[in-house]
Amino acid sequence: MFESFLVVGQQVAVLFILIGLGFLCNKLRILNAETVAGMTELVLYVVTPCIIVVSFQREFSRSMLGGLALAFLIGVVYHLLNIAFAHGLVRDAFDKRQKVLRFALVFSNAGYMAFPLQQELLGDVGVFYGAAVVAVFNLALWSYGLVLMSGEARHVSARKLLLNPGVTSVAVGVAFFLASFKLPPLALEPMRAVANLNTPLPMLIIGY
Repeated sequence: MFESFLVVGQQVAVLFILIGLGFLCNKLRILNAETVAGMTELVLYVVTPCIIVVSFQREFSRSMLGGLALAFLIGVVYHLLNIAFAHGLVRDAFDKRQKVLRFALVFSNAGYMAFPLQQELLGDVGVFYGAAVVAVFNLALWSYGLVLMSGEARHVSARKLLLNPGVTSVAVGVAFFLASFKLPPLALEPMRAVANLNTPLPMLIIGY
C-alpha cells in the first residue's frame, strides 16, 4: 500500500515540477502569450486527439466496453449534479459574475490536467476510460456552457457539439475499438510520438 502511494506521489511530483518549469520559463521570458496560445492550440487539436485514438488501439473487449459506458454515465451524472449545485448555490447580484462562477463550478480541467495524470498513473487504459468523461465534458461545454455564458440557445449547433476534437477523436477511437481495427505502424508510431507530448505541454501551459 505504501509503495502504491509512493508511486502516485512521485508521478504527481513530476507534474508539479513541469508546472514549475512552465512558471520559470515565463519569468525568464522563454515563453510568452503568443507561444503559449500556439501550444494550447497544438494540445487541443493535435496532441489530445492523438492520445485518445492511441488509447483505443486495443482488441475489443465486452468488459472494457461496459467500463467505457459506465465512465460515460458517470460523466453525465457528474455534470448534471454540478449544474444543479451551481444553480442552487451560486447567487450573485452581478449577472456576468454569476455566470462565470457557475461555469467554473460546473466545468473542471478535464483534459489539460486529467489526461496527463491518468497517463502517468494508469497508462493508456486510464486515458481510454477518461476519454468518455472528456466527451461528456465537451458535449456539456458546447451546449449548457454556451447557453449559460451567452444567454441564448441559438448559439448551440450540432457542428460545435459533434465536430470538436474531444468528441470527434473519441468517436473515431470507439469505432476503431469496436472493430478491433489497428492502425498501421507508419500511422500509429507518429501518433504515439505526438501523444507523448500530452504530459509536458499541458503542464508547461498551466505553469505559465
